[in-house]
Amino acid sequence: FVNHPDYFQLSIQYYILDNDVDNALNSLGRFSHLIRQMLNMSTKNEVSLNEEIDFLKLYVEVENFRWKNKIDFQINVDQSINIYTLKIPPMLIQPILENAFVHAFDQNYSNPIIEINFSEDNDNLQIVVKDNGKGMIKKEDSNTIHESKALKIIDERLSLLNKNNGPNITLNSDDNGTKVTMVLRIN
Repeated sequence: FVNHPDYFQLSIQYYILDNDVDNALNSLGRFSHLIRQMLNMSTKNEVSLNEEIDFLKLYVEVENFRWKNKIDFQINVDQSINIYTLKIPPMLIQPILENAFVHAFDQNYSNPIIEINFSEDNDNLQIVVKDNGKGMIKKEDSNTIHESKALKIIDERLSLLNKNNGPNITLNSDDNGTKVTMVLRIN
């Protein structure tokens, strides 16, 4: 049920049908908290990097619950970045994480890892999201990778924020995983 659009709902239903009240209540509580955070963040133009990181951790916690916490999640922030004062647009990274959870791994994948790295380069924040999953599948009739609507929307959003015509986002994918790099102008 990984690729089903309502996979989280199915996960909660499974716990209920299996009479696993503790896991059903825990997953429902975390999911409710995530929805409140999403609604709260969607009303803001910008949030601190710390708030974004807290949101991403909660999102991963909810997603990872149905994986029985099998996916190792890491966030690395360059020491020169003040996560409390640096402001970024909210929910910029979440769609990429969602793609990793939905497409990079199956339930039998061994040692799945998703990593986010934040670094500062001149007046830009570089955000790299990597997974060690199966990589993106190439189209059968060509050597190109399926174009992700989420990546296209994020690139358009970054173009508006950066006041440029890009490229603001790059994607590298092979059998060793997928790496998405975003550049956000911060000064």
